[in-house]
Amino acid sequence: MASVKQLQCPNCGSSLSQYNPTSQTIVCKSCHSYIAVGMGEPSVLTQGGKLDIGLPAKPVKVGQIGIFSEVKCIVLGRVEYEGWDSEDRWRWTEWLLGAQDGRMFWLSYDKEDGFVLFHKTRIKGQFNPLSDRAIPVGDKLMAAVRERYPAKIRGAEGELTWQAKAGDQLRMVEAALGGKHYSMQVATDEIELYEGVPLDEHKVAEAFGDKKWAAKAKANQGRQFIMSYAGMFALAFAVFSLILAAAFWSSGDSMLKQTVTLDSATPAVVIPLDLQTVNRPVRISTKLEGSIPVNTYAEVDVSVTDPTDTDTDIFTNEFWYETGSDSDGPWSEKDYSGGGKFVPTTKGVHQIEVALGEKSASVGSVKVTIEVYRNYVETIWFLIYGGLNAVIGLVLMAMAHPRQAGDLLSAIFDD
Repeated sequence: MASVKQLQCPNCGSSLSQYNPTSQTIVCKSCHSYIAVGMGEPSVLTQGGKLDIGLPAKPVKVGQIGIFSEVKCIVLGRVEYEGWDSEDRWRWTEWLLGAQDGRMFWLSYDKEDGFVLFHKTRIKGQFNPLSDRAIPVGDKLMAAVRERYPAKIRGAEGELTWQAKAGDQLRMVEAALGGKHYSMQVATDEIELYEGVPLDEHKVAEAFGDKKWAAKAKANQGRQFIMSYAGMFALAFAVFSLILAAAFWSSGDSMLKQTVTLDSATPAVVIPLDLQTVNRPVRISTKLEGSIPVNTYAEVDVSVTDPTDTDTDIFTNEFWYETGSDSDGPWSEKDYSGGGKFVPTTKGVHQIEVALGEKSASVGSVKVTIEVYRNYVETIWFLIYGGLNAVIGLVLMAMAHPRQAGDLLSAIFDD
C-alpha cells in the first residue's frame, strides 16, 4: 500500500507521508507536532514536544501491515486515551487501520476488554448520550449502556481522521448487545458510534504475521482457560458443600424426646441421657409448646453434667413474641425454637439440665419440648470448605474474566 502524498512539516521541515487521503491530522515523527492536513497547506495544531505516550500496549506499530476482515490493512496511526471516574483512572489504545478497499477500522485494546475491532456505524434512532440507557443500533435492537465516563487524548502518532491534539477531551458511552461492543465518542461538535467485535489476542498477532507474539498470546489464553475452568470447578464444589451443609443441618437420630414445664415452683428439670459413643456431636433442640403473652420473652438455659461431674453450659434459648406497627402497617414476629450441641468425651449417663432463666414478669410458666439427636453431622466444616472454595473460585473467575467481574461489582455497588 503506497503513500498517496508527501508533505512537509511546517514546524520542523521534516517529510510527512500521508497514506489516507481523508486524514485530517498527522503527528510529525521528528518534532511530534500535530499537523492539520487535508484543507489547503499543512498547518500546526500544536507544536511538538516530548512524545509522552510511550510504547504501545501491544506490539502493533504504525506502518505495519495486517489482514483484518479478509482485507489487507495498514496501521495508519495510534491514539492513547485516558478515562476516569470518581474512583479510578485507566488507559486504552486505539490503532487506525486503513484497508486496501478503502474501509477504515479502529483496533482497540485495554486490559479488561482485550482487543476489539471497530468500524463506524450510524445511530438508528434518537439517543441522549447523557441519560438514555440503551443505544438504538438496528430495527428494534437496543444496545444496553454499561458505562459513561469522560476521557482525553494522552497522545498520538501517525495519521488520524479528525483534527486532534494531546489533551483534547471527550465523553465516552460504552454499550453491548449480542456479543458486540458499541463505543460512542461524544465531542463538542459531533457524536460518532462504532460497532466492534472482540478478537482473541493470538488472532490479532497472526493477522500481523507475528509468530512469537501469537505463541505467547496462545499460552496466556491457555492459562486463562485453565483459570476459568478451575474457578468453575471450585464454585461447583462450593455449591455442593452448601447443599451438604443444608442436608445435614438437622441431621441425627432422635434418641430422646421429653416435654417439661418450667415455672417458679419448678425452675429446672434434669433429664438423664445414656451416651455410649464419644467424640461425636450430640444435637439438642428446644421448642416452646403453646404461646407466651404478647411483647414478652422467656429464656431457657441448657447444660450438661457428664459422668465425671464436669458441668458444661450448652446454650441459652430466648423465646419471644413481639408486635408493633410501622409505615407498612401492623406486624407480629415470634421465635419459639432453638438448639445447640455438645461433644461427649466420656461414656455413661449424662445429666441434661433444662432451667428457666430470665423472663418477662407476665410470663408464668413455659412448656418446652426437648429432643436429643445422636450421630449428628457437624455442618461447620462443610460451610468452611464451601466458603473457601467460593472465594478461590471467584478469584480465579475474576482473573480469567476481569471485565465481567468489573461489570458485576459495578452493578452490585450501584444498587
